[in-house]
Amino acid sequence: MKKQLFLVSLSLLGLVMVTNAQGTASKSNIVKGEAKAEKAVVFLNGAELTQKASINLQKGENEVRIEGLSTQLDQSSLKVKLANGAVVSRFEYSTDYLTNNSNPAAQKSLQDSLDIYKNQLSTVKQQLETNQQMQELLKKGIDNSMSGDKQISSEQIEKNLAYFQQREGKLLTEQNELQTKEKKLNERISNLQSQIRQDGTKNSKRSGVLSMTVLAARAGATEVQISYFTTKAKWEPMYDVVVAGKDKPIDLNLKAKVRQTTGIDWNSVRLTLSTGTPSRNNQVPQLSTWFLSRQYEQPRYVASANYAARASAKVAMAEKPMMDMMVEESTAEANKSMGDYIAVQEQALSVEYAIDLPYSILGNGKEQTISLVNKQATDVTYKYMSVPKLDRAVYLTAAINNYNDLSLLSAQANLTVGDTYYGQTWLNSTNTDDKLQLTLGEDAALNIKREKIADKSKTSGKDTQRTLTYRLTIRNNKREAVMVSLQEPYPVSTAKDIVVELSDKSSQWTENNTEKGILKYEIELGAGESKEIDVCYTIKYPKDWKINL
Repeated sequence: MKKQLFLVSLSLLGLVMVTNAQGTASKSNIVKGEAKAEKAVVFLNGAELTQKASINLQKGENEVRIEGLSTQLDQSSLKVKLANGAVVSRFEYSTDYLTNNSNPAAQKSLQDSLDIYKNQLSTVKQQLETNQQMQELLKKGIDNSMSGDKQISSEQIEKNLAYFQQREGKLLTEQNELQTKEKKLNERISNLQSQIRQDGTKNSKRSGVLSMTVLAARAGATEVQISYFTTKAKWEPMYDVVVAGKDKPIDLNLKAKVRQTTGIDWNSVRLTLSTGTPSRNNQVPQLSTWFLSRQYEQPRYVASANYAARASAKVAMAEKPMMDMMVEESTAEANKSMGDYIAVQEQALSVEYAIDLPYSILGNGKEQTISLVNKQATDVTYKYMSVPKLDRAVYLTAAINNYNDLSLLSAQANLTVGDTYYGQTWLNSTNTDDKLQLTLGEDAALNIKREKIADKSKTSGKDTQRTLTYRLTIRNNKREAVMVSLQEPYPVSTAKDIVVELSDKSSQWTENNTEKGILKYEIELGAGESKEIDVCYTIKYPKDWKINL
């Protein structure tokens, strides 16, 4: 009986072992991989990032976990490709909040240094406190010795004072040294704390994780390619505009300011910069019926001519120089320019600049500047311009003709005239004019004076008539003849009871924009020559009105 029970037990044990063995064989193989950034197409806002990982699959079903993805991605844009005939049956994206990818050794080294400096600072503060107490005790001791009932000789008084002076001098010298040391320690501590915060933000990276089930037709190494869109990257165009001389082409060197905060570093990636901007709402708008109905009139407020002139001047004044940092370029080979590594491709909706050099861009948001292509504007018209009512300066401008052939982008531009950096201007390639206007800078050799020489009023019947006359005086202190374009405003009426008329006493203008109320004068000045321009106009309005003159 015992023998039979023993045989039954062995049979059951064998059955369990076979079952477990079969269950183990049927379980999926769990595979891990680390995705590395390989390619990035950066748009004006956003980027499409491609990462690759290598994994070893077993034949059949595999559970795969790919780490190192950005935590800032659009999950709807995720695309996965596998080599060697492997198939993804399902995948899901998540964020790993537990794994710490920071550099603990570097952080610990900084923290140890911080603790040392804090201990030194504590010691210095104690020494300063002791020094202060010794000064107070010294002063009290001298006061007691000098103000006691006991009479002391003049010789003893001199000795006491000499001792006080000597000891106090040493204490004050020691105090100054301690305060200097305290200041330096506080600076060191502040710098270390800033570095720890920065490195903590830069290195404490969470990882995006892609979990998927993969069916492999055969075992072996397999490459996984993952691509997705993220809004946490962008680039901004900028130009270096170099004007070597009026008889030479203008150099337009396009650069890109690139930054990304995806949470992962892009190490040695293939970088492409695109002028496109992906949109979540790619839909042509639909017009609805426009129904008319009665509207009750509201009071209308009209800006004055002076206000309009000031407003229009903001655009011109925005082109005034502002200092900015110049970025030094570097190339892979000394005998090549950066343009040799850039392939410009015009797509249906954008222009792409593919860079045939590996680039590393950290995920901490620090801006990097990349040189792209160089264009030359050969058809350029130079002119001096001034709006004396707003600014007495005379500016040299350059009008680039047929600028559409240069495929320029709207961007800030660093301006260099000759060998001198003149700050920044704005290059606006989206205007509808046939010329691209650049303000190069103020020419101090051309001087303008604007003065009111007449302001007469008279009342006749129900109306008041007021006559204003302004004189513009311009002098050319250069050794060559120049052509200067002046603009002077006059008021434009918005009411039928206000009548504005230009007087025949005004100097003959080159152009009159009656809608805007702007007179333009093209003045040719010889070397050392001065000229005067008079602008005179009459305004008639009801005498009980107040108008904005």
